[in-house]
Amino acid sequence: MPSPQPRPTQAAAPPLAPVARSASAQGAQATPTHKAKHRSDGHRPWLTPLLRALVSRGMLLFFYRLCRGRVVDLAGVERLDHGFVIVANHVSYMDWILLWGLFRYRYGIQLTFLAKERLFRHWFWGKLVTCSCCVRVADDGQSVASLSDYKRLKQARHIAIFPEGTRSRDGRLGPFKPGAAQLAKRLGLPIVPVALNGLYQVWPAERTLPRPAPCELVIGAPLPTDAHESEAALTERLRQAVARLAR
Repeated sequence: MPSPQPRPTQAAAPPLAPVARSASAQGAQATPTHKAKHRSDGHRPWLTPLLRALVSRGMLLFFYRLCRGRVVDLAGVERLDHGFVIVANHVSYMDWILLWGLFRYRYGIQLTFLAKERLFRHWFWGKLVTCSCCVRVADDGQSVASLSDYKRLKQARHIAIFPEGTRSRDGRLGPFKPGAAQLAKRLGLPIVPVALNGLYQVWPAERTLPRPAPCELVIGAPLPTDAHESEAALTERLRQAVARLAR
């Protein structure tokens, strides 16, 4: 998942700060965005949320019935009274929508994901992430895309990040970027490691459609954050925690 840090050209901006844009640039973008929303929604504002519900519930049905998927909850999510940041490996197209649906319908928790701006421009996934409380991150992964996204991120209490920043091309766990550690320390939230096992065989990046295969979702015990621990050390601790749950 992209690391929400300032762009190199925005050296004076604090970490997690949105990209600075001029008033003229913002005005130039406001009109087409409004028109695009009007064209896509029309008089059917319920259509996109309905699509989200159908896709997320469909993914859960596919996971449980066709893949014989199972959830191993070592964290006791129901007993987590405060907010948390989920860090998970990223191996398939269905990772985020499966996590979103599972926490929404099983635990009653609304997850806020960090997603690159290009995903919002996708003809299909863009509709889902727009209505799924996703926070836009610049495509270079260095900053939150806008002030409104920045405010939404600071107010979120249940956040999900894929620290690898992209899907694995071979199913193996890649290096983690420091954004999850930075965000958790800044917000003072514990971190919940999650492993998505077997989903690479279900829907890898090079395949157009999913194919049933045995899989499981393992939710690990929360990891407290220490203000004195460096981001590099915490990032490595997170990677090791996910690696212990993965198989």
